[in-house]
Formats: sequence, structure tokens, C-alpha cells
Amino acid sequence: MLVTNGIRIARDPQFVSKLAELGSWLEIFLQFDSLSEGVLRVLRGEGLREVRTLALANLELHQIATTLVSVVKKGLNDHEIGGVIETGLTYKCVRGVTFQPLRAVGRTEGFNPASEWTTLAEVRRNVLISGHFSCDHFGATPM
Repeated sequence: MLVTNGIRIARDPQFVSKLAELGSWLEIFLQFDSLSEGVLRVLRGEGLREVRTLALANLELHQIATTLVSVVKKGLNDHEIGGVIETGLTYKCVRGVTFQPLRAVGRTEGFNPASEWTTLAEVRRNVLISGHFSCDHFGATPM
């Protein structure tokens, strides 16, 4: 498992070729919080939309298993959950999307949990609103 912001994957095709040589057990967890440069600047400190697009293109070229990981902040990018899912559905290499509600750690100066924290129930509601899945697609993970 490689958790990454995608910068090297976007900019170094030889590195991606080497990753592909590692085989099918490798999975990339790519930060993919938003389709908006402004949102990415708030969450990640810089606009990384082009980096994410190039990284996905390189991962797709080599069919490296990828999961998109989206940190969700209420009022900032929670309305983009459907767009993130839609992006994932356009790539054969993307095997899943993970949504993680933002927590008050890291780059979260001024974060107000009372008004900006989103719950998993709200994330699920936004997934349903996107129209890509129904309630039947949700269930408890078997033990």
C-alpha cells in the first residue's frame, strides 16, 4: 500500500513503471479531495488538480490498483462527493473511493468542529444524492 499526494506519480513516469513492476498486490491510495483548485488550496496548501489528473493518467496507463481518498469538510467539499465518485468511475484502475471526515489535526487552523465537521451519515447521504448508489449498496462489514 502506498499512500500518496500523487506528485511523484504525476511527474516521474519511470517511477510509475517501477511501481507497476511490483505486481498486483500493490495498491495506491491517492489523495483526491476535490475537483476545485480553491478547495485543494484550503485542504492541502496548494492547487493540485493537474497533479491528480496526471497521476491518475499514469496509474491508468499501467493499470495500478488505486483507491481515491477524499477528506471531507462540511461546507467546503461535501457537495463534491458525487464528482469524486464520477471521476473514480471513469478510470479502470480505480477500485474504490474512501471518504474521511476532516478532523482537527494537521493543517486545520481555524477549523470549527461544531460547524465544519461532517459525519459519516452525511457523507453517506451525499453518496446517495449523487445517484451512483442506492441504500441497498450500504451495509455493515461482516466480522
